[in-house]
Amino acid sequence: MKKFKMLFVVIATLMYGLAYGQNITVKGVVTDSTTGEPLSGAAILVKGTPQGVVADIDGAYSIVVAPNATLGFTTIGYKDAEVAVDGRTVINVALEPDNELLDEVVVTALGITRSEKTLGYSATTVKSDDIVAARTTNAVQALSGKVAGVQVLSTSSDPGAATNIIIRGFSSISGSNQPLYVVDGVPITNSSISSTSGDKSSTISGISNIASSDIESMTVLKGAAATALYGSRAANGVIIVTTRSGKKGEERNFSIEYTGGMQFRQVSQLPLLQNSYGQGWNGTQTFIENGSWGPRLDGSVQVYGPIWNHQQLIHNYDAKVNNILDFFELGVSHNHNVTFSGASEDSKLAYYLSYSFNKDNGIMPGDPDTYKRNTIAFRGSYQATKWMKLSSTINFARSESRMVDTDQGTSVIDGLYEFPRDISLVDLKDLSNPFNTPEAYYTPYGITNPYWALANNYDKTESKQINGKIQADFTPVKGLTLTYRMGFDYTDYNKKVGFPQIRLDDALINDDKGYAPSNMNQDGFVSRSFGGLYEINNDFLATYTNKFFNDKLDLTALVGVNINERGNSSMSGSTSVLTFDTGFWDLSNGANKDSISESESKRRLTGVFADITLGWADEVFLDVTARNDWSSTLPINANHYFYPGATLSWIFSNRFAKNDVLSFGKLRVAYGKTGNDAGVYRTNVTFTQAYANGYYSGSGLSFPLNGVNSFIAAASKGSSNRR
Repeated sequence: MKKFKMLFVVIATLMYGLAYGQNITVKGVVTDSTTGEPLSGAAILVKGTPQGVVADIDGAYSIVVAPNATLGFTTIGYKDAEVAVDGRTVINVALEPDNELLDEVVVTALGITRSEKTLGYSATTVKSDDIVAARTTNAVQALSGKVAGVQVLSTSSDPGAATNIIIRGFSSISGSNQPLYVVDGVPITNSSISSTSGDKSSTISGISNIASSDIESMTVLKGAAATALYGSRAANGVIIVTTRSGKKGEERNFSIEYTGGMQFRQVSQLPLLQNSYGQGWNGTQTFIENGSWGPRLDGSVQVYGPIWNHQQLIHNYDAKVNNILDFFELGVSHNHNVTFSGASEDSKLAYYLSYSFNKDNGIMPGDPDTYKRNTIAFRGSYQATKWMKLSSTINFARSESRMVDTDQGTSVIDGLYEFPRDISLVDLKDLSNPFNTPEAYYTPYGITNPYWALANNYDKTESKQINGKIQADFTPVKGLTLTYRMGFDYTDYNKKVGFPQIRLDDALINDDKGYAPSNMNQDGFVSRSFGGLYEINNDFLATYTNKFFNDKLDLTALVGVNINERGNSSMSGSTSVLTFDTGFWDLSNGANKDSISESESKRRLTGVFADITLGWADEVFLDVTARNDWSSTLPINANHYFYPGATLSWIFSNRFAKNDVLSFGKLRVAYGKTGNDAGVYRTNVTFTQAYANGYYSGSGLSFPLNGVNSFIAAASKGSSNRR
């Protein structure tokens, strides 16, 4: 912002070159209040006008103003200052260094606030302005490129696609590498659901359902020492999200704010395609081939495709250079957020209410790849007495995503990348034309018109998430705070996928050119899955802070208990051989009931922890943490494990006089230990409904079969010796 002010000053100075009548010329020097050094480039603004100048290399300035004007002085790294002219012609100003960057407070484990310079481990904070400026649908994408050692990976470019965060590389080959997300002190579940082909995932819960405009900051904790207080769930790091809270407006007790943005996306790169050869194979013209390995393109007029009802397609045999690129559209996403926040006259009561709407329409024609989300959030706090404060938060989000599958067969992508170079793709939009449908499509070799695929395939996911907390803080004596916090997180989802049935009899095909369109016949398929997952946290904390030895020794001590329960349940079913070929995506539409499955799990974890931080003379800091967890997923006779952590840091720059070479320097050393407990039901042998795979796929035999049911042992063997 200050850079913008300085640019604005330069522009305004060029605009102002007129005489000012009764105005006076004010001169002076801008310096550092601590060193006396001149501040070259400092901006001097006339308050209430666009007029201003910039101090020269010696910090000197000269400006023509009214005798009763007020001057504002600003430069990067220093606090702003305002001075009334009062008819004076010489005004020297000494600006105070702004040490907030070094003394910035960050939120660390369990909501503990610490000065950033005192930390003995890595904790990087991304502020609200940077998060909102990214204009992303998923807030975690705003971390991309802003935090060292953090990779932000999307499963696809589709709207609503799940985003994975990897902190300091992969730590597990087969298990999860995702960090723990903590919102206002409460861990939340971050889940996604895969598409039918399994090559992409859409998000259904977690931080993606929090509006970017509602976030005050995100802090990334890296390393075992930083995350030890969260135990095994923090083995892959922690991302702490602090949301905005209510506060007074500048002129009244409340404020109303709107933020919004719009983004556009387009295809940036396609596979390199040749434009010398057209439809055919092995250099020979074939009328129904989907490859471009035929004769050299010569611009002649040729027929192609099958003969249907005594008709055949005709075109110029030349390169349609952009036939694939022309299929895609410009993707548009927009977001809108309205907030109403404020506080009572005595500031005891604070409230924050917001509504957010996001819509993202992808690059596919029409709206088969879209993501929509509505979010309502409320946060409130009340200082009931000097020794008691009550607070609560709640966030409700409802989302809907539509995805375009990329599997083989009647998928869009398969139809695009196996498309001859000499055929125009945009001419296939009219689906009332049989030549643009499987009935008489130019090729029956396992692909179909991408426009037809968009109109006749279905993949939709709906989800709802509600999460929040209720918290009470008590301060019975000075320096001691007792906290109880109950956090909750619940998500449910409903996913439906449908592939159309193709039933061709080739009755109107006069000449199929060697391979009939009916070879594209398929039974059609509908699947539906729905489920829910929840998490409940109960925290009991006691925090004590004090200073000793003439305020040279700082002590912060914390002890606490965490009780966590997580569970999920799901059910799915599928059917095939559809009665209605397309459009009726209901399980009752299939003649064959192919599968039905159900799952349910629950796990509990209890942990006790402690943290002691000692600071001496605002220079040396020692932090020792310890946690012990008891997990229900481990063998009952060996279900607990211990996590220690320690950091030591020394701000050695305090030993030197202030200089322009080294403004801040710190040495730190850290030790920590953590790990993952087992997944649910891994300590015993489990059984699943029996099946036998087919040669090409997993759809061979499955039970029940002819009225008989069967179960087999799961592929992974349980172990009661896990530690």
